[in-house]
Amino acid sequence: MWSLGRAMSRVNATDTAFFKRDAPYMIGIEANWKERDQRDVNIRWARNLYEDLKRHSGGGDYLNFPGFFEDQEKMLRGAYGPNLERLKSIKAKFDPANLFAGAVNIPPE
Repeated sequence: MWSLGRAMSRVNATDTAFFKRDAPYMIGIEANWKERDQRDVNIRWARNLYEDLKRHSGGGDYLNFPGFFEDQEKMLRGAYGPNLERLKSIKAKFDPANLFAGAVNIPPE
């Protein structure tokens, strides 16, 4: 759990890619396992915790944490909010071949 606010909350939500600047805290959920047969129970635990914590959240995601990549557009909207379309436009201009796709791909417009 990270305490947010202070200086980061003094930046306008549309000044940088990261827009969720009004959140007082950020929580990272980790589920780790050593044995392959522990995979499903640990993933289920992490997803259930994520869902349970939503009632305490103002919404949003932070993409420096591994996450649930099934619905990438939803995850990108949760991370970048109203800034996503501008990021796609910048991506189209500076990386039209999508060379820097990375783990979380922001496809160019």
